[in-house]
Parts: sequence; structure tokens; C-alpha cells
Amino acid sequence: MTLLWLAALCLLATMFFSAAEMAFIAANRLRLRHAAEAGSRTAARYLEAFRQPERALSTAMMGVTIAHIVASSAATWSLLPVLGGLAPLVVTATLTPVMLVFGEIIPKAIAREWATSLILTLYRPLTWAAALLAPLVAVARLVVAG
Repeated sequence: MTLLWLAALCLLATMFFSAAEMAFIAANRLRLRHAAEAGSRTAARYLEAFRQPERALSTAMMGVTIAHIVASSAATWSLLPVLGGLAPLVVTATLTPVMLVFGEIIPKAIAREWATSLILTLYRPLTWAAALLAPLVAVARLVVAG
């Protein structure tokens, strides 16, 4: 049962990273520039980060990927005693649409509509995640770069 809670927590992480990615891309930079000029440090930090968006976007993608892997592994492992060899099939058939709709599509749609205000809320936790995931993102960049 604890592993199913871990899978649910991973769904929440997927929702966060998907929303943060969309908000980061879709935020109104002119409004954020005005907010920064009015004293918003978060808006100023976002504008600075947007000059090199790879870090935030790589973090969001890595976070989603890790959350998907952990969720499917936890759900499969928890259902193995009950479903045996069918557990991977059942988890794939149920978790894939759940993660797609509730973890990706809905959060991105909401974030697109509320991008500018949402990025002011999500940017700081995204930077914390970037610090935690930096080693994995660096390895991924090395692999991609050849």
C-alpha cells in the first residue's frame, strides 16, 4: 500500500513539473519585467533564467521522467503479489492514461492559462528541483552531446 502512495506522490510530481515547464515557457515576460521593476525578486530571477532556458526545461523533463519511472515501478511492485505476471500489463494500461491526462495534459492546460502568475509560485520550487537534479541533468547533457 505504501508503494501505491509513492506512485500517487509521483503523479503529483509529474503535475508540478509539467505545469512548471508550461508556465516557464508561456509566461508573459513583459508583465514579469514590470513585476521585477516593481521589486519582485522572483520575477527578476525568472527573467534571468529565461536567458538560458535549458536548465529549467531540462529539470522539468528530468523530473517528469524520474516520476514516471518511479510511479510505474512502485505500482508494479505493489501489485505483483496480487496480479503476478499481469501486474506490468495492468500498470501500463492504467497508469499511462492517468499520467498522460492528469499528470501532463491538465496541468499544462491550466499552466498555459495562468502562466505568468503561476510561474511566480512555481519558480522557486523549480530552482530547488534543479539543484537536486543537476547531476542527472549534467549526465544527460553529456550523453546527448556525444
